[in-house]
Amino acid sequence: MIKRYVNIKLSIGSAAFLLLISPLVCEAELLTVLPIESLNEGFFIGNDMRICKVEGCNNKYCAKGLCRKHWSKKYRENNKEDIAEWHKIYSKKNKTKINKYQKKWYSENKEEKLKKCAEYRKNNKEKISKYYRELYQNNRFKILEQTKQYQEIHKEQRAEYHRQYYIDNKEIYSKRNGEYMKQYRNTPTGKLVMKAIDHNRRILKKGLTKETIQRVYEDNINKYGVLTCYLCSKPIINSEDSLEHSIPLSRGGSNNYENLGVAHRRCNSQKGIMTLEEWYEKV
Repeated sequence: MIKRYVNIKLSIGSAAFLLLISPLVCEAELLTVLPIESLNEGFFIGNDMRICKVEGCNNKYCAKGLCRKHWSKKYRENNKEDIAEWHKIYSKKNKTKINKYQKKWYSENKEEKLKKCAEYRKNNKEKISKYYRELYQNNRFKILEQTKQYQEIHKEQRAEYHRQYYIDNKEIYSKRNGEYMKQYRNTPTGKLVMKAIDHNRRILKKGLTKETIQRVYEDNINKYGVLTCYLCSKPIINSEDSLEHSIPLSRGGSNNYENLGVAHRRCNSQKGIMTLEEWYEKV
C-alpha cells in the first residue's frame, strides 16, 4: 500500500516537473531549428502565423513569402497579356451586362465623376493635348474616314441639332457675328470680299423680275400642295427656301423661268455648280 502511494506521488511530481520545464525546452528547440533572421522577419511556427516578407507589410502570409495583396500584384505584372486577353473575351460575352452596370454606376456617381474629370483635365492639360495630337498624327486618315462616314449616316440628325442650337442661341450668335463682321469689313481683305459679293449679286439679279419669282413659287405650291424642294422632294419649313438654278449661272445658265426652281438652302449649297442631271446622278 505504501509502495503504491509512493509511486503515485512520484508520477505526479514528474508530470508537474515536465509541465514546468516544457516551455524552456520548446524555446531552446525553436532557437536551434530556426535562424535568427527568420525570427526577425516574423516567420513563426506554422504557416498560419507567418507574415509577408515585403518590408513594412504585416499582412498574413499567402504564398511564396507574400501576402495576398503583393502576390496578386506580382501575378498581374507577370501576366499582363493573358489578363488583357481574358478581359477582352469577358467584355465581348458580357457587353450588355457591363453597359448596364456602367450606366447605373455613372447615374449614381455623376457629380463625383464629372468633378474628378474636370480636376484631371485641369492638372494634365499638356499631357492630354500631347496625347490627342500624337493620336491624330498616327491615325489621321483613319479618323477623317470615320468622321466622313459618321457625318453621312447622321446627316439629318446633325442638321436638326445645329438648327435647334442656333435657334436656342440666336442672340449670342447674332451679337458675335455682328461684332466679327464689323471688324472684318474694315480690313483690306474684307473690303475686297464685300465688293466681290456686291458685284456677284448684281449679276445674279440681272434679268430676274419679281413676277418670275412669284410664278416659280406659285407653280411649286400648285404642283406639290405645299412649298417643296424640287431637289429632294421634301417639304420646306422654317423659311429654309431658296431660288435655285437648274443650270448654274457660272456654267451658262440664265434667270429665265424654265431654269428656276425652289429648293432647301442646304440642298442648293450641296448641288453647288452641278447641273440638275449631274445632281440626280450623284444622289
